[in-house]
Amino acid sequence: IPKIFWKYSSDRVLVMEFSEGGFVNDLEYIQTNKLSPKEIAKKLGQMYSDMIFIHGLVHCDPHPGNILVKKDEKGKLQIVLLDHGLYTELSHDFRYNYSQLWLSIMDSDIEGMKKHSAELGVGEYYHLFSCVVSARSWDTIINKKSGGIVANQVTTSEAEYIRRRISKYIPQLTQIFEKVPRAMILVLKTNDLLRGIEHALKIQKT
Repeated sequence: IPKIFWKYSSDRVLVMEFSEGGFVNDLEYIQTNKLSPKEIAKKLGQMYSDMIFIHGLVHCDPHPGNILVKKDEKGKLQIVLLDHGLYTELSHDFRYNYSQLWLSIMDSDIEGMKKHSAELGVGEYYHLFSCVVSARSWDTIINKKSGGIVANQVTTSEAEYIRRRISKYIPQLTQIFEKVPRAMILVLKTNDLLRGIEHALKIQKT
């Protein structure tokens, strides 16, 4: 995080130091500077997992223009996070139920998904909510025999299947978004932006 110059900052303006680097989706910069797209995605994912599940304070605007990548003095990957105007705080209960929901999704545990979706404000549409949270199809989530989402990375064909089907569930999605806490909306938005970066880095399977 760039240094903040509080002397020049106010309630409406945040002044921070200038940081070198290329935008996180600039593949030419990444290749020229011998950075690894896989390492970038992994480090970015870990950084946001720590924010969501450990610290409970989340930067909610990780679009490519707000994230720079570069090498530090030792030649290691460094991620620079800009624009700190949109954050959300997550309560302990929220973090617990959200983490348990993720574990249930990863374990193909339908009862767990139902329970922790309900704790987050979602009732009968827990299956659809689990798909929204993970950006995976329900068939993949519940396919425990094949290892579910843990053993099967998302493919472009699965992503295309989800895109084709999503309009069918607009009324149910609207109900879900009306019931969940505002923090969940921001976390889902953040997850979508991070998945967009991963897609731009071209590390998804086909």
